[in-house]
Amino acid sequence: PKNTNVVHNEIYSGAYSGMHIGYGWSSHENTGTATENLVLGENYIHGVLNDNLYDGGGIYTIGMTGGTNENLNQLTRNYFEDIGNMHGAIYPDEGSAFWEISENVIDMSMNAVWTGKLGSHNNAPVWLHIWTSSIHDITVRDNYSTTMNHRNAGTNIRFEDATPPIGEGWQPEAMEIIENAGVTKAHAQNFKYGLQRIVATDIIEISAGETVSNIPYCYTRKGKLYPMNMVERYVSSSNPNVATATTTEVTAKAAGEATITYYYIEQGILKTVSTKVTVTK
Repeated sequence: PKNTNVVHNEIYSGAYSGMHIGYGWSSHENTGTATENLVLGENYIHGVLNDNLYDGGGIYTIGMTGGTNENLNQLTRNYFEDIGNMHGAIYPDEGSAFWEISENVIDMSMNAVWTGKLGSHNNAPVWLHIWTSSIHDITVRDNYSTTMNHRNAGTNIRFEDATPPIGEGWQPEAMEIIENAGVTKAHAQNFKYGLQRIVATDIIEISAGETVSNIPYCYTRKGKLYPMNMVERYVSSSNPNVATATTTEVTAKAAGEATITYYYIEQGILKTVSTKVTVTK
């Protein structure tokens, strides 16, 4: 793409990269480029690369990009959340050049480890992945991230580390970026966002005969709670002799282990989440 603004989009629940820009790795360094004068701005990209695919990013760029250090392409004021792969929320791959990566907010707090090659899960989250010398002439400034992990092995990279949140919250400048990212308020009424994420307790340890509360929470965009009465809910146990469950409680029957799976259906789309139950005598 040339002379293009890609702005105010919301992209989520995709198996691979949120945006994939460019082609050719560094092989077209001396033969021109089809990627020039781009703005990738104020997009909300979340819940992508969480299906064991990897080697992508929330925004992934590759191949020679036209521009100069005085006229950089812009990757700016985007909000990235829950990007589940080992190579960074922002990933300029081989040949990427003449970008300014600025004023983005990256929230990786939902991913303690990231998916890597062959499904491995031992990779600490990183917010930026500039991994080789063919990536060059990039300015990185004024970004915010829940993780400070990054890679910077490019050429002529003007790098400024990201700013972490303060305590439990973001700085006012970061909150403004989050608020403005995604579909604009003027157009939001055209979309029904619905249920986007379910969060349940990972592990419960209880004694036989005990009943405990366990209610998975529903969320829509930007971490806002989604009303339970909008969702069909079902539940099953992998071992009812050990533990049974309703949509709100788990009851321990006998010593052993069981997995409780919750099925939530909204707008015809099924989402599942599980809780592992260990029952002691």
